Amino acid sequence: KLAVVAALKLFSRCCATASLDFVLQLRAEEGMDTVLQSLVLLCHHELLCLLMYGNPWRNDDLEESRKQRLQAVDTSLFLLASLAWQLSPLKDGLETEKWTIEGRVPLQAQFGRTQVLLPSIVDMVCENASEEDFQPFLSSISAVRLLLEEPGTA
Repeated sequence: KLAVVAALKLFSRCCATASLDFVLQLRAEEGMDTVLQSLVLLCHHELLCLLMYGNPWRNDDLEESRKQRLQAVDTSLFLLASLAWQLSPLKDGLETEKWTIEGRVPLQAQFGRTQVLLPSIVDMVCENASEEDFQPFLSSISAVRLLLEEPGTA
């Protein structure tokens, strides 16, 4: 689990020097998930595990695992939020009406089979926002919601 968190941190640093949109579309070989799709799957999985196990305050191993899962979710959401802001028409001060369906189709295609997990990720964080561990995720989730908005309603 620690390797996943370390890989996400390294990946975040790499994204600082390259186009995030480009890097997230990389894949090891044809037919495999892209980095973006793997990121969504990882985030969703870690959130499910956090909710399933709750706060394991009496077991040191589970507590360490929980901390690593929280870091993985935080980094994943940060990267997804960065992508959302990078693709948002709001970053250039454009009117939301100019965000047409033509501009969104490639984004939906990029998420592929993981597109359906985005609303679930947003719901899991929002429904558990009162928990202290989930509060740091709220700023990223507000940006990730841009990926869910219908054109013209953002």
